[in-house]
Amino acid sequence: MFEMSSEVISIIIKIAAILVTAVVVKTIDDVLDLENPYESPFAAFFQRGTLPYMIAIFSLALVLHFETAFTLFWASYTIGMVRAPSQMLPTGVTGAVEIVIGILILIVVSGCSSTIWGLTVILAVQCMDDLLDQEVDNKRKGTNIALTIGQGECFLLFIIALYTAVTLQPVESTAAFVTALWIGNGFSGKEVQSA
Repeated sequence: MFEMSSEVISIIIKIAAILVTAVVVKTIDDVLDLENPYESPFAAFFQRGTLPYMIAIFSLALVLHFETAFTLFWASYTIGMVRAPSQMLPTGVTGAVEIVIGILILIVVSGCSSTIWGLTVILAVQCMDDLLDQEVDNKRKGTNIALTIGQGECFLLFIIALYTAVTLQPVESTAAFVTALWIGNGFSGKEVQSA
């Protein structure tokens, strides 16, 4: 009985780390993508304190479950770079170079299995988000996987990525996928901007 309850507690802690990381990633994504960063619900709430609050919140996610929070954050960053591999970034290297750096950091810190899980679950979230956001992204000329490679191809990529992630970590993948879509579409600034 004690073993079962500690396993449940461990899952709850991981889910909490996933939720907190999702808030941080969503806020950063909004601030980078929206013309007015304060259209992001979290940035609107925290105002000028958004940056320090996001750092503080992410530090809590790392304390809750380091590997999960770290893996999801860096996987989100790395998958985000896939949209602009040839773009020169403030670091002086292209997006493609940062993708390689991101994957190497993930492998060194989280290991190969967690790296594959993180990248595939975030890729699945990105594909589904882009399938849902096709109309909005088309209007504002935003980068969108479904618009770039085709709706059917994007859906197939989503299925492959989600299947891989769920095979590796079923509970964490479900929690990450549901949380990301809920925060991404339930608390999105995109609707405000497109109105």
